[in-house]
Amino acid sequence: MAGLILWFFFAFARGSITEPIGWLFVMFPLCSVAIAFKWPVAGGVLLILEGLALTVQFSLALSVALPMLA
Repeated sequence: MAGLILWFFFAFARGSITEPIGWLFVMFPLCSVAIAFKWPVAGGVLLILEGLALTVQFSLALSVALPMLA
C-alpha cells in the first residue's frame, strides 16, 4: 500500500492524475487504515477486500494485454 501511495503522489506531482477516480484509489486505502486503528476487524476486512479488488484488476489487465503481445 505504501508503494501505491508513493506512486500516486509522484504521478500527481507530474500532473498525470487529476481525475477524481485517482483520488479514490488513495483515499479509500488510507481511510481503511484509519478505520483499522479504531476497529481492527472492520479495517482488516476492508483491506482484504481492497487487496482482492487490486488483484482482480491486475489479472483482468493482464488477460487483455497478453493476447495483444502475442
